[in-house]
Amino acid sequence: LSGSFFIKVEDAAGNRGSAVVEIKPDGLDQDLCIELNEDLSMAISCARYLSDSYGFRLDFHPASYPNGTSLLLWKMDLSSVKINEGSPAKGCLAFTDSLSLKLNCVKYAGSKYGFDMNLFPNPDDPAGIYFEMDLASLHQMD
Repeated sequence: LSGSFFIKVEDAAGNRGSAVVEIKPDGLDQDLCIELNEDLSMAISCARYLSDSYGFRLDFHPASYPNGTSLLLWKMDLSSVKINEGSPAKGCLAFTDSLSLKLNCVKYAGSKYGFDMNLFPNPDDPAGIYFEMDLASLHQMD
């Protein structure tokens, strides 16, 4: 569901009002496309969580386990985290309630991709903040 909607409201006391509500898919401005660097790191300039927006870098940090499982993980560089002042800028991602991110456009090697990044509690580094690529959501856009 996305688009602009005009709504009228009336409370129990008879007070009336109206507003235009704009809904963007998953809170993402469609003009935003994140660059995936050669080392597979990426800079997120704006991601909203509750009422604040943040900027940070995610460093590629793949993990392999003895049972043969391999994961595509990105670790948040905590030294890069900054709080964005004022209103969120155009092109701000939104964290979901489960702290995942939907990346609708990521540029890499001349192509564009979309995928979801889910918060991943890494047992090898419990103090780190990791996101795992949801491979089922990965799709090429062009």
